[in-house]
Amino acid sequence: MTEDSTPENLRKFLESDEPALVRMGISMAKGGRVDNTQFLTTKDLNHFLKNENLETVKTFLILADEAGIWILADETSLGDEVMEMLCEFLKMKDGNEEIRNIAIDALGKIGDKRAVEPLIKTFKDYFIHRTEMGDMQWKNANWVSYAAEALGKIGDKRAVAPLIKALEYRIHHHRNIAAEALGNLGDKHAVEPLIKALKDEDEDVRESAAYALNQLGHEVKKEVIHDVPDPGDSGIDDLMSKLSEL
Repeated sequence: MTEDSTPENLRKFLESDEPALVRMGISMAKGGRVDNTQFLTTKDLNHFLKNENLETVKTFLILADEAGIWILADETSLGDEVMEMLCEFLKMKDGNEEIRNIAIDALGKIGDKRAVEPLIKTFKDYFIHRTEMGDMQWKNANWVSYAAEALGKIGDKRAVAPLIKALEYRIHHHRNIAAEALGNLGDKHAVEPLIKALKDEDEDVRESAAYALNQLGHEVKKEVIHDVPDPGDSGIDDLMSKLSEL
């Protein structure tokens, strides 16, 4: 870090809503060239955000995201204070969808297991708020997909049960991401629910379930994926019968 790499110098640039200036400010604060600033590491987050209040951190993350700057893990563990703030964003609801999604995405990329329980709680929040919202609102509950993807990246087995439950969600994109995440987790408890997902009405979900099953050691024929699902599909029944032999 250079002498410019202080939160005070960076904060001057955060007063602008121009992505180019935000990128420039972060680059200068990191001591690097502007055109090389493509990401923020966990070390950068610890440096910039320690001792900052929640609103400043929220502004920083939103502006960095709008400037196209990604968050990536390095060898540095995320500080407790910064981790707590990222998890605090997961609790935000009305009018805070952007920062919540950014925080979920960041936690998945960082891969810290301290985020597993807060991310799992987002699934419970989904079920609670689904009953309180109209169709158009809960169909846009994108945090469910972001959380499923993040849990798949982190790879903690505690996520298996809520992700299996997510295979029953009404929005096909949520089911699709859940199937992908279960494949990444590699837990055998997901095999039977994923085989059942091969009968999903949405082809993308069926493809993700088949890919996940392949990751778990169960080959799925292409015609099972692409054909319109039939309750009596022999290919799926064959897979189901093999479960009893495991």
